[in-house]
Amino acid sequence: MVMRAVLIFTALLFSHSASAHLLKIFAYSQPIGSDQEALQVRGKVYFAGGAPVANLSLKVVDSNGKITAKPSTDPQGKFAFSLIAGNYQIIADSLDGHVANWQLKAPSQRLKSTAQGAAPVVEDAADRSNLFSKQQLQSVIAEQLALQIQPLTEQLNSLEEKARFQDILGALGYIFGLYGLAIWWQQRKAKRDS
Repeated sequence: MVMRAVLIFTALLFSHSASAHLLKIFAYSQPIGSDQEALQVRGKVYFAGGAPVANLSLKVVDSNGKITAKPSTDPQGKFAFSLIAGNYQIIADSLDGHVANWQLKAPSQRLKSTAQGAAPVVEDAADRSNLFSKQQLQSVIAEQLALQIQPLTEQLNSLEEKARFQDILGALGYIFGLYGLAIWWQQRKAKRDS
């Protein structure tokens, strides 16, 4: 009877962690064309370990709490949608208790060129080296750097979520420890009864 109780307790102890998956979301944005106000947002929703979450409806909430978009993931767990630049929170809710959030920050204020997007007029050949201001150049470099870093960030994020060998060994040790405790308890009771 005690062994049965220990087994039921062990099953209940591990059932929550065995059925629960850590839901993760990753997103990034980039300007659409030369329009600095419109953003293309791309991302992925996945479980810890890298398994994608297919066909999941997301909510995009602005800083006032208003839902501004409701994109869905594709079969690979990826999503893409357009927004006006601002601060947003992307919420992935699998409706079974798993929720993930991603903060999408507004890009830094970009310098708008003169004459509503027109290139500056060059008076003479000496001014050709100053076609872009320092802020414009920094903005372009930051955008390109974000595009290059995004895949690396995604890879790093997925590596951190995978179960490591030491985690697996630790879980096995925990299981064997509980099993040993159950055997000890049973033998102790058998000695007491005899």
